[in-house]
Amino acid sequence: MDEEVILFCNPPIGLHPIVSRWWSLSNVTMNTFTIILFVFLIAVLHHRGKKERSDTRKLMKRLKVSVIVFVFSWYMCTLGVDMFAALGLTGSALAILQSNMVFFALLCYTQPFYVILWRSSEYRMAFIELWSCFAWFKESRLKKWLERSGKIHTVASTYSSKT
Repeated sequence: MDEEVILFCNPPIGLHPIVSRWWSLSNVTMNTFTIILFVFLIAVLHHRGKKERSDTRKLMKRLKVSVIVFVFSWYMCTLGVDMFAALGLTGSALAILQSNMVFFALLCYTQPFYVILWRSSEYRMAFIELWSCFAWFKESRLKKWLERSGKIHTVASTYSSKT
């Protein structure tokens, strides 16, 4: 705007203050709507799960994990960015606090890897295969643990709705 130095280059700080405020508010609004949809879906599946098979329970567990990870990663990031602006902070204090919310965003980017590795024995075995070319990995405790946990086979959910 006025040749001012930008302390950190990320959307909430690099944009014009008015645009930044609308950007963060729209993110919080969309993410809150997403959480409401998740909770609604969990409630519907919980109600159906009482009448149906155990596949619904497995799906419920996965949804709950997804919601928890979402809340403590991306949602926390956007909520923090918006909250600091809503509290009236300005200047470098706002820039520093908003930029540190990137920690939660970074958790969001790694989420699929850890959830998939945790929930799927096939992915664990592929991970072992990928890293087995390194000598330090061949002898590690991590490899032995992953191999033991990889022998437990996961079963794909075959949830079908009655029409």
